[in-house]
Amino acid sequence: MSGSEDKTLFVLLRQVDGPRWCVIRQVLNDKKLSFFDRLATARPYDDAARVAINSAKKMGLTLVIQADGQMPRRFNYVTDAVRPGGVA
Repeated sequence: MSGSEDKTLFVLLRQVDGPRWCVIRQVLNDKKLSFFDRLATARPYDDAARVAINSAKKMGLTLVIQADGQMPRRFNYVTDAVRPGGVA
């Protein structure tokens, strides 16, 4: 299997500065996470979540969320679509 077949892209909604969030694409390559590109710069949660949801759907990628100081986890479209309690 070639190295390109081992790569997985996903959209990450990440808390970057207090109540501000950015949206990036990351690549998982051989169990290592790497920055791929930025889809939206730091903005309020509601705006960033909207960009992240739309981007993930359009690109057919998994959406992941990472609040400050927490491990990334799969985005829950029911509970995370509105600002998660305690992370904004």
